[in-house]
Amino acid sequence: MKYLRNTPEIFFVVSAILATTETLPASAGQARLPEALTGLWASEAASCAKPDNDDRVEIARDRIEFFAASCRIDTLRQTKTGNYLMDETCEAEGEADAVAGRLIVKGRDRIEIRQGDTVHALLRCPKPAAAAKPNLQ
Repeated sequence: MKYLRNTPEIFFVVSAILATTETLPASAGQARLPEALTGLWASEAASCAKPDNDDRVEIARDRIEFFAASCRIDTLRQTKTGNYLMDETCEAEGEADAVAGRLIVKGRDRIEIRQGDTVHALLRCPKPAAAAKPNLQ
């Protein structure tokens, strides 16, 4: 039998499982991802520093913002493996479509978003450094 070790990946998976109560919608239309998954993601690290790059994805607790589309998470279900099944309403070019999506946690800083035949393999972008506060003495 293989034993689990105290690794960052195990910590992230356990945190996601503990956040399960957060992911259940209070009522229809209020599905929310755990805070640990929010932030800026991109297909490659170099894209993180380029605001106009079209492979950056901004994840909020209730929506996923792609370069040319915005998807509201309508319902959210966490699987036994810690991934998420989502029913989304995605808007692009003035049209809205219902989309069945899946967010797969690959590690602490890696996820995969699947929407139909489209797969987005993403890395977490580092948070921008906080602006230095002036030393007022």
